[in-house]
Formats: sequence, structure tokens, C-alpha cells
Amino acid sequence: MEHATEKGLKVALAIDTPALGDTIAAIPTLRKISEAHDNKKITVFTSKPFLFEGHPLVDFALPLDQINKEEYFIHRTFMPLVGKTHDINGEAIEFRYSNMDLRQFHAV
Repeated sequence: MEHATEKGLKVALAIDTPALGDTIAAIPTLRKISEAHDNKKITVFTSKPFLFEGHPLVDFALPLDQINKEEYFIHRTFMPLVGKTHDINGEAIEFRYSNMDLRQFHAV
């Protein structure tokens, strides 16, 4: 499988939530994505870019509305899961905050 950076794409994390606490909870995800991409700095797209300014793993912290899908291989958190049905082993599952501990969304 071709690595994202071999395709000339920069690696990014999009934290799709307006909530401050949920955004902070994405920091371990940021760390794992950086490790998976040879400890490179990652661009973060978020509703709270100021939280990531000066973070040692962050190359740029930008607002969500500035995502450029042609320039970045984007790992997304939160919003793609909530309110949609997903096929998991042949069973339709809808992720809701009431179905799981909210702190587990990044792990999923």
C-alpha cells in the first residue's frame, strides 16, 4: 500500500467538533497519527486552532473551513461517526453519544 506522503500529500487531522473538551481529547490521536507517519509534524484542522499553536507535533493549526483535500491526506474524528449508520460485520450500527462513552470516539 502506498504511503500518503509518497503520493505527495501532507498528513492532517481534522477534529470535527466545536466542543473544547472533545478537541482537547484529540491530542492522543494526534500523537498516534504522527507516530504512524514517521513522527512528522501534522496539520490540524479544528474549530479551535489556538489550542494547537506551538504544539511540538503540529505543523499548522487551521480552521476547519480551510481543509484542502487535494493537498492533505486527512484523518477525521467525531462528526463522520455521529448520526450515521455503519456496517460492522453485517450489522447496521449507528454511533450515538448515548451508545458509548464519549471518550471512546477517538479510539473508534
